Order: sequence, then C-alpha cells, then structure tokens
Amino acid sequence: ADIAKKLVDMNEQRQGIEKEIVEAAIEQVELKRNPSDLEHPLPGFLVVSGEGWHGGVIGIVASRIVERYHRPVIVFGIENGIAKGSGRSIEGFNLFEALQSVGDLFSKFGGHEQAAGMTLEAAKLPELEARLEFYAGSRLTSEDFKPMYKVEATLGKEAIRFELTELLKKLEPFGVGNPKPIFRVNNLITEKVMTIGRVKTYLKVIASDGLRNFDLVNFRNSEIFEALKSKMRFD
Repeated sequence: ADIAKKLVDMNEQRQGIEKEIVEAAIEQVELKRNPSDLEHPLPGFLVVSGEGWHGGVIGIVASRIVERYHRPVIVFGIENGIAKGSGRSIEGFNLFEALQSVGDLFSKFGGHEQAAGMTLEAAKLPELEARLEFYAGSRLTSEDFKPMYKVEATLGKEAIRFELTELLKKLEPFGVGNPKPIFRVNNLITEKVMTIGRVKTYLKVIASDGLRNFDLVNFRNSEIFEALKSKMRFD
C-alpha cells in the first residue's frame, strides 16, 4: 500500500508538470499564429522550448501538441545552454528525413518516421526552427493539417462490452505498422459532463443511447469536447 501510494503521488506530480508544460507550449504556439493568413495561420512545423522543461515529459507534451494542431512538432527542454528535444510527426511526413536535412545543427539525433530525439546548443534553435519550417512548407499542404481518422468499424451499441476489450488485447502491442483501432458509435445523447482527476485534466461524459448509459472518459485535449457540455446528440 505504501509503494502504491508513492506511485500514485509520483504520477500525479508528473501529470501536474505535464499540464504546466502543455499549457506553456500551447501559449508559444498561439504566439506564432498569423491571423491575416487565413490559409496557413500557423507554421507547418512547430518548435517550442522552455528553460527547465522536464525531459521525462517532453515526449508526451509533443504528442499532445500534435493532437491539438496536427502538425509535426519538436518540444525542447533547455538546461545550461543545451536543448534536448523530443519530436512527433503526422502521417505522411517523415520526421527522421526532416531532421537529416538539418543534421549539421545537432550534436546527436535519432529516431524514425514518426518520432525522434535530438540534442543541440540552445542558441541554434531559431535557425533550426526556420529551416524546418522551410522544409515542411515545401512538402505539406493545408490538406495535410486536417486530422484524418481511419475508423475500423461502426459498432452497434450492444457490441460495447468487456469482451470486446479482451479481444482487442490479443491484437497488442499497437504502434507504427499495427495502429490502435478506432471505432465509431452513432447517435448518443449527452447526459452530463464533468472534469475528473486531482488536477482536473480528464473529461468524463455520461452519454445515453436511450436505453442505457455509457461513461466516456477522455484523457487529453479535453477542451475540444466543450460542445458536449450542452445536451446534444453526437457520434
């Protein structure tokens, strides 16, 4: 019980750190927005950084920023003039090849098409950002910035049961080459919406199909579900 409590406390501390860095990173991204450019209000490649940003969570933060803005991103934590970064990409954009094009700036880097890590002098970050923006600008169009979700199947509501989760476990591990399946469920009605967790980062929606209620939990970017707060029908 003591060890479990320590783990819970450490995890909640990590969530708090992650939340702070995500908010700071979003603030930086929003400062890059050009309201006069209706077609491309944001750069095609996002680079954000912060002094003392914890290296243990910057990969998670990068994933959150990609989910929110659907652009390749690198998040850097800076310490003593050295920037250590973690990058995540979108489908169709090879992050490793992009980093190879600016490889002369790094003291080291490695990764693959969708994720990478790298180290360089913090003073070189503006040049890195400018060159990656130029690289992405010649390869990505506005269509690439629209998130596309590949739905495996539309489920009848009777299919949502514990047996399904047990079957899905047999397909693990999920990742590049074996993506986690996404299912669609049609015609649910919002009954109640609340934020949960000690740091209120998760969203819980109680939804009904007219016969039974479902508890839906969203673990990130909860603000995109704001619309559900009014009683509405949704898929």
